[in-house]
Amino acid sequence: CKDQPKLYRLNANNEFIFIKDLKMNKKGKINATGGTQKFWEEKHAKFIKSLFDEGYRLRYSGAMVSDINQ
Repeated sequence: CKDQPKLYRLNANNEFIFIKDLKMNKKGKINATGGTQKFWEEKHAKFIKSLFDEGYRLRYSGAMVSDINQ
């Protein structure tokens, strides 16, 4: 698939070298909902609760870069 994400590494000559195609899992195991829950709409709160009911774990790193790669 041409739209599939790919992993590259920058070498010592400042060239990006292709490493491998990346693949997303169909279903995850963690979520990073965060936020101030007291301001959530009921619909949103129910959705987040359903994630925990399905067995998702909470994750918070404080950094978007590491969260976006989860």
